[in-house]
Amino acid sequence: MTTFELIKQMPYSAEVVFEQLCHMERYVESMKNIERLTVFTRTENAAQTQWEAVLDGRKIMWSEEDTYDKEAHKIAYRLIEGDFSEMAGSWCVEDVEDGCTVTLNVSFAFGIPMLAMFVEPILKRKLEENS
Repeated sequence: MTTFELIKQMPYSAEVVFEQLCHMERYVESMKNIERLTVFTRTENAAQTQWEAVLDGRKIMWSEEDTYDKEAHKIAYRLIEGDFSEMAGSWCVEDVEDGCTVTLNVSFAFGIPMLAMFVEPILKRKLEENS
């Protein structure tokens, strides 16, 4: 399994950034490799989403369950089904002196080791580019 963490400082409050992160359907506007993102269900504390992305010409698809913790400014997500054999992670947003810190944690694996050898480095690079 590959684990990835990205930390970025932003000049906004944690509350403002967290609210933006909760609107996942907007990710297609800023993440170039996400072709489609559909929100199937949404409640105050959770959502189920389906994603289609292209990574260096390879299409990958998955569905995930997203759980929102508004008090902690955290979104946890986990794979329901898709091209990954395993996938889970979180977005954490914390207030700091000049804005907030956003931490993205992702753990993922593909069920086919040969495929993973090629796709996992590409996926890590795309996460860095889009975050």
